[in-house]
Amino acid sequence: MDDIECEVVETKSLCVDKVILAIGRVPNVGSLQLDKANVKMNDRGTLEVDEHLRSVTSPHIYAAGDALGKWGLVAVAEMEGRHAVERMFGTKNPATKLEYKHISSVMFVRPGNNILIPFICIAMKSIIKIEIACVGMNEQEAIARRLCYKSGFLRFGLINRAVIDWSERHSGPIEPKRAGFIKMICTDDEEKILLGMRAVGVDASSVIGSGALLIRRGESIRELEKTAHPHPSIIESVQECARLLLGRSLYKPHVWPKTHVKHYSPEKGSALAQELLPKRLRQMIPGYMEA
Repeated sequence: MDDIECEVVETKSLCVDKVILAIGRVPNVGSLQLDKANVKMNDRGTLEVDEHLRSVTSPHIYAAGDALGKWGLVAVAEMEGRHAVERMFGTKNPATKLEYKHISSVMFVRPGNNILIPFICIAMKSIIKIEIACVGMNEQEAIARRLCYKSGFLRFGLINRAVIDWSERHSGPIEPKRAGFIKMICTDDEEKILLGMRAVGVDASSVIGSGALLIRRGESIRELEKTAHPHPSIIESVQECARLLLGRSLYKPHVWPKTHVKHYSPEKGSALAQELLPKRLRQMIPGYMEA
């Protein structure tokens, strides 16, 4: 098979084996003849609705999920559907609120043939090799908002359950860069409020929920440290990453190359390790905290 070359921002090129063009979903509403019900549609073929998901031109008609064309996620469609049903049956203050700020998402990747699987499919769990999960801000968003934050990075190779799972799927010792990782960012203050979480690897989808709950409630990563987590489990990585950010992990970044910690402030940029560690340790510091 010939390689595919792609120009990126006219400054460099990437040579890859395959290219996936993700064009999104097209709402399947053509057979509903919504024009006869005076339902306004936009150029993308989705319904125009108000803040309570009612059609702006026919308020007795509600829409949710892919018909709105905003989020291609089952969890979001369920939230919108529940809100719409509660509203249409007269509830002025629905128990199900429309909250889009802290939506977590998961991507399932099968690298054997480079197929991306955007749906949770229990029957296919045995063949899915990699999961990518995220919720909340990433570092670029925190920088754009001029937030002082602290980020922690922990490879799954330090988590016992990941080592067990690896041994069942592969021969030989665990390969840290292939086993996956968890990354968390929090406010760089005494409260340590969780801002975002990313996880990559087997069972990454099972760890992201705890982060989504804390972000939604605006709570500290100290809650993760104080909570007893089952052992052995991948979710222990969440607790260990919280400990890393709080300076209480057994895995010290200046000793364990599988961990990283970084501080950022809008005035100083990324703080160097020399400002953060005792003098006697400075000579041991690698480049994990460089700007």
